[in-house]
Amino acid sequence: MKSKNILTILLASLVALPAVYAAAVAGSSDPPTSSGARMFLIGLSIAVLLIEVLVLAQVVRVRALFSRADTARLTWTLIACFLFVRIFSDIRLIVGFLNLFPTGPFNLVYFFTLSDLLFVASLATTIRLYKSTGLKFEIKPIDYLYIAGAWAITVATVLAAYYQGRATNFSSVTGYRVVAVTVGGVILSLGLVVRRYVSQMGGGAVARVWNWVVIASVARDVSHLASVLLPIWFPRYSFFIDTYLLWIFAWCWALAATLQQEIIPRAAVLREEMSPA
Repeated sequence: MKSKNILTILLASLVALPAVYAAAVAGSSDPPTSSGARMFLIGLSIAVLLIEVLVLAQVVRVRALFSRADTARLTWTLIACFLFVRIFSDIRLIVGFLNLFPTGPFNLVYFFTLSDLLFVASLATTIRLYKSTGLKFEIKPIDYLYIAGAWAITVATVLAAYYQGRATNFSSVTGYRVVAVTVGGVILSLGLVVRRYVSQMGGGAVARVWNWVVIASVARDVSHLASVLLPIWFPRYSFFIDTYLLWIFAWCWALAATLQQEIIPRAAVLREEMSPA
């Protein structure tokens, strides 16, 4: 599937999913526990998982396009590991949610944090790759503003978790959300640095890849904030909004991986055309 087709699906789903959810819970006095809402949210969670599996397959194909001597191969290897561990964690959550095993759904939840740390490693590798070129890179003031916004999400999540902990018992899931959104702040900060470095090297198609990676990371971070904040203020819609944001996360990664795969063959052709006969 081409990147423009993926973008079309993503944009259409942003409107379609809330409409379908509204129809599924129509007439219910308690949407989260209604049979229509439960079936819809389970289906949406499984759909997110399937998209992530397809993204992993795409990332593996992208990784294969780089030579073993290319540092970018290590970046995409770490991204593949990040997605693999995340998919494993998603499967465990869905299995727990469906009560297929007697153990609770969150006892392996910190595997998500492990996957995030693998992504942090991939971003650090990418930054080191660009710095190894010897070019002078500069972080712009607007980037610091974006980074401050990323950490504002972290701070808001921690404060919401503190408030929730005072109102009820501080659960292990809430604790995980605090850890995850903190690592997410690191991911967003490094992702914004990579995005700036890429733009200073000419931007173009590669910059669009990292734009979608950053948007995916924003959606993931906001999902943590929503999961802590919305059960306090809007419990009727908290689970849907959390899953909806993860849907956006998955499709943004699909766009990033597909764009990267489209770029590499074009770059190879361009190099051949520019090389002396």
